[in-house]
Amino acid sequence: MQINYKLENVNCSGSSDSMRIILKNLDEVYSLDFNYETWSPYAIGCYSNSHQIEQGLAGRYVYKRQVIRNGTLTEYIDTILIAPGINSNLFIEY
Repeated sequence: MQINYKLENVNCSGSSDSMRIILKNLDEVYSLDFNYETWSPYAIGCYSNSHQIEQGLAGRYVYKRQVIRNGTLTEYIDTILIAPGINSNLFIEY
């Protein structure tokens, strides 16, 4: 199953903005421990891009993102249900 996700900095304050994300399937990994997970590369500035996971599995996904804007670090954690044939799109605006 292909999962599409789009990351977009809708509140851009300039080239010093940065964001990174971890996305994982809770039905495969039953832990909310992000300490040993691999972060994405930083998205810098007024970023907007789409990505695909070609062989993603349906299920409950959790994502954690870190945003640095104006020198302040903010972390967010959220979940989404990816159901086969119903919902395979994830839009993350920061």
